[in-house]
Order: sequence, then C-alpha cells, then structure tokens
Amino acid sequence: MHPAEKDALLLDQRTGLAVPADVPEPSDALPMTFPGLPLLLLLPLPLLLLPLPLLLRDSQGGVRVFQNICRHQGMILVSEPRRTKGVIRCPCHSWCYWTKGDLVATPHVGGPGDNIHDGIDRTTLGLLKVHSHIWRDVVWINASCDAPAFLEAMHDVITRWAA
Repeated sequence: MHPAEKDALLLDQRTGLAVPADVPEPSDALPMTFPGLPLLLLLPLPLLLLPLPLLLRDSQGGVRVFQNICRHQGMILVSEPRRTKGVIRCPCHSWCYWTKGDLVATPHVGGPGDNIHDGIDRTTLGLLKVHSHIWRDVVWINASCDAPAFLEAMHDVITRWAA
C-alpha cells in the first residue's frame, strides 16, 4: 500500500482496532501494532514513525487507547498482554503511569532518592492518548488524532447500520 493510501485510509479516518473483550478485566493491557509499522516516536510524525497503540482497561472498567511509549525516553512500556495492577512501569527508568494515562512516579529524576525536579511537570507528561470510541463493540481509533468527532465522522455508517 502506498504511504498516501495508508494516511488516507488508516491514519486520517476512524479504524476498528480491537474489541473491548480483548482487555476483559480492570487493569488489563494489550500492546498492539498498527498495520505492522515500526512504531517508535510521537505523532504527528511521518507514517513509518507512529507509536504502538496500547489498549487498556482502567480500574473503573473504561477502555482506553494510548501510545505505548514512555514519555521520558521513548521505551516501549508493555511488550506483551498482561494485567498491570493499576500501574504501568517503564522498564528503563521506572517512570509509572496510572491506567488512565497520568504520570504518577518519576523515581530518582532529581538525583538518588529525589523523585521530583523543577523541570519535570508530571501533569504534562502523561501517556499520549489516541482518540478512541467504542461503537458496536469495536474500539475505533483515529491514529492521527485530527479526524472529526466519531459521531460526525461515522454519521453515514451509523445511519446505515441503525436498523
């Protein structure tokens, strides 16, 4: 598939990624690839540099999709499906995120035993959210995060399937 076709068909539109049953229990995490791309960096970079989506069920039962990378140095956070116990810990420097995406721990960021630093604002360094919506038991994503709202973008499909 030509890169322009991938942009138009997969990134700029809504794409069915998974079903909520893929993460059946609270705090379940499922790393996924998005059409086999080598996904390493942040959006909105060129197509071949998209991050891996991470499908999560948060502790309240909601299904969320995030880029599967640590905001510190870009490490893959979850490499295989697992139960997270409510926290996702980076295997490199142990930055920790709640299953709702908030950054909650930055061990030794200010030096040995000092877990805070003036240059680190945890409120701005949570996991990067991928726009998602559950409809007809499918988790739909917009990987470029710039498509219209789900109900607007999918209006014709929703109308056609209403019956």
